[in-house]
Amino acid sequence: GPGFLPWHRDFLLHFEESLAAVKPGISIPYWDWTKDNSEWSSLWNQQFMGGNGRATDGKVEDGPFAYDRGEWVCVTFDGDGVTQKYLTRDFGGASKVLPTAAAVDECLAATSYDVAPWDTTSRTGFRNRLEGWIPPGVHNMVHQWVGGAMEPPSSPNEPAFF
Repeated sequence: GPGFLPWHRDFLLHFEESLAAVKPGISIPYWDWTKDNSEWSSLWNQQFMGGNGRATDGKVEDGPFAYDRGEWVCVTFDGDGVTQKYLTRDFGGASKVLPTAAAVDECLAATSYDVAPWDTTSRTGFRNRLEGWIPPGVHNMVHQWVGGAMEPPSSPNEPAFF
């Protein structure tokens, strides 16, 4: 609903403050996916975020967040308990492209933040354009392009979420 974007920003702020409490001066890096928009971008190299998941199950096998390195464990739950322990990605799986700068500009051109009935059915407004309920679907498209752990509500398991 209308509180999603402020919540999302507050969530990131608290995360960054928690990191800084452990290591002063640290900050969350910014990913401009309108420019770094391919799986060959330096963002996804072994020294930073690691690459795409393997074709069979999406398991990320390189970089600092690879489960086999013992440095990043994902825990998601369903009614039966833990369902996933390792980070997964599927670049370009559910969305073949990342949003463009023009798509971001289109969202920013909206003249109201949100409109009645204040949910996914609202046909105008910045929030629904940005989230993805009205094309171009900037926010949701990024989650879908990264795929894997970035798609479900447990997307904070994916380091790129931050």
